[in-house]
Amino acid sequence: MLVLERDRHMGNLLQEWLVAAGYDPVLASGESSASAVNIGRVDVVLADISSPRPAASALVVLLRASFPGTPIVLMSGYFMASGAQSRKVARALGVAGVLPKPFTRGALLGILARLVARQ
Repeated sequence: MLVLERDRHMGNLLQEWLVAAGYDPVLASGESSASAVNIGRVDVVLADISSPRPAASALVVLLRASFPGTPIVLMSGYFMASGAQSRKVARALGVAGVLPKPFTRGALLGILARLVARQ
């Protein structure tokens, strides 16, 4: 699992949650670091974005090229907490899901469980 997170503290928290849940995350800092990360096969990409539209579109294109067929979950404080709205945004961006910040450990692990079960 690749985790792209701009905030070091949030990245450390995500890594702690994921390791405790049995995942093996690779933490990279920032939106632009996806192209620099050469980690081989990735089951899921969790990526923090600064804004939903221009940044997300560019990042999704980059991630799809780097990790074809890999589910992408975007995290941002700009996403609405509504489940229906989140699904609509995910479809519009062409990603497997979105996590509105702040989110709980349960919300993170829930979306990951659904994605891993599909694979």
